Amino acid sequence: MIKERNSPNNPAQALARSAQGAPGSYHVEAREIKARLDTPTVQAVLDMGFSRNTVRQAIERRLRDTGDDFPSAASLLDAVLNIEDEMTRQTAQGAAAVAVIPQEEPGQQPLNRSLAEVPASAANQKTSQTHNSEKQSKKDNKKKKKKQDAPVPKESDDKETKSLLEENKRLKEERICKICMDEEVSVVFLPCGHLVACVQCAPALRNCAICRTAIKGTVRSILS
Repeated sequence: MIKERNSPNNPAQALARSAQGAPGSYHVEAREIKARLDTPTVQAVLDMGFSRNTVRQAIERRLRDTGDDFPSAASLLDAVLNIEDEMTRQTAQGAAAVAVIPQEEPGQQPLNRSLAEVPASAANQKTSQTHNSEKQSKKDNKKKKKKQDAPVPKESDDKETKSLLEENKRLKEERICKICMDEEVSVVFLPCGHLVACVQCAPALRNCAICRTAIKGTVRSILS
């Protein structure tokens, strides 16, 4: 019987503890907190400029721990100030943890040296880019200078070239048979001496195609 009374799982003892309202065992609903935010005590603290969220946390803790309201605005103010102090300490601890410099592990490259190498690498890259830019600029200047130094064709040169082309065309026409306009001339007519026909066309002619003189003989001509 004694063992049953002292057992932590005894339903009778659990019911008694629930009836006594053990600290921190009260269930708090959101509507209960919302209803207390409109009370004069809470409004007096809110009018002082404190955060509504902080005041809400203070009310929730009070109801969860005691199941009762704050007896006065002063007690609510103390609870709000305690919560703000806790938040300040947590913020300071977080900032201190961030400010801690990690120790270098064996074989790890020092942080300050790595940071120092970054600007050096950037400077080397910038120097390389500047060198490449200057090199490309020199190449462009050389090309431009070559174009400027290139001889400009004169008008007289154009005329001479045109004259040579015309003469070349005329010489080619003179070497073509005037009868078939295909083969090269190779027979000289006598006695006029004109060279106007090829070997295939010459036997069919009785008179020279140029001067109409009677052909009395022919001579084979070889043009080199």
